[in-house]
Amino acid sequence: MTERKPEIGERLIAMVIDNMLMSILALLAAVPNFISVTKQLAKHGDDPASAHIVLFGSPLWYLSLAGLALYFWKDSFNGRSIAKRFLYYQVVHNQTGIAANPLRCVVRNLTFFLWPVEIIMVIVNPSRRLGDMLAGTRVAVYDDKAPRIPTRWGSLLLSFMLAYVVAVVLTVPLLKVQKMLNTPPALPYIKSSYNNEESRDLTALVENKVGEYVQSSIRVYDKMEKDNSKYIACEFRWIGSYDDNEDARDSLCGIVENMIRTKYPQGTYQGHAKFIYPAGSDREPITIPLGIGRLELKESEEPEEMKPKKNGTATKDSVYVL
Repeated sequence: MTERKPEIGERLIAMVIDNMLMSILALLAAVPNFISVTKQLAKHGDDPASAHIVLFGSPLWYLSLAGLALYFWKDSFNGRSIAKRFLYYQVVHNQTGIAANPLRCVVRNLTFFLWPVEIIMVIVNPSRRLGDMLAGTRVAVYDDKAPRIPTRWGSLLLSFMLAYVVAVVLTVPLLKVQKMLNTPPALPYIKSSYNNEESRDLTALVENKVGEYVQSSIRVYDKMEKDNSKYIACEFRWIGSYDDNEDARDSLCGIVENMIRTKYPQGTYQGHAKFIYPAGSDREPITIPLGIGRLELKESEEPEEMKPKKNGTATKDSVYVL
């Protein structure tokens, strides 16, 4: 009796169903990592560009890779994926015709990223695609009267571990790209050029003006890597409660720039202002550049956003609308 061959249409339908189901499982496995990344972005508020996002490589990311591993592993139970069970097909050893072992089933699915080639090969030969040639398998019509092979749980576990390792290896390039994107740039200044005296004087000058709003720490470097301009690194820690907004930070930077320029003319320095939130806040620090033509404020001006809204005398525990 001639063995019935798999039909092209059914094989293509099985591929579509399996891919849809496995994609859904992979997406569900990625949900915890997606939620974690969303929370990371939310912490950065209106400055998401400064976020050090860990999309790949976190514990939840490695958990999500189980979804990809399941794709490789989908035929491991008696050579039958969900779609193959529905359409009565089975992955078998090409020579013996018995159900392919779990390791062979994983190997045959490693070519998933060559799906255009695989579709063409299924059209040419519904029994064997490229993955089958690599694994020494073929797809046959399931014979429910054939002797059943006992489930070997050790082999199933080993094959899943192999599938997971392959999933991890395939994502190594993503980890490298993330590392490059999150690697901080080289320091623009020469650390050995730190000027302690000017740093102390400028910090005192700024503290005298904005000390009721922030605690200031300013470091002045006499040389940058590319030229002899000074570099001024400002660190501001908000005091008390606050309602942070971009206008308040810009106003504070404008005031600070005015004071800096009483000592260093515009064009002779560059720098940054880093805003750090009080302990217990879920906000990440925000960094704003200085010395690149920001709008100046007249010395006598103090924006409304910078004025504390309070009842009674201002103190460091007053509630500021910043």
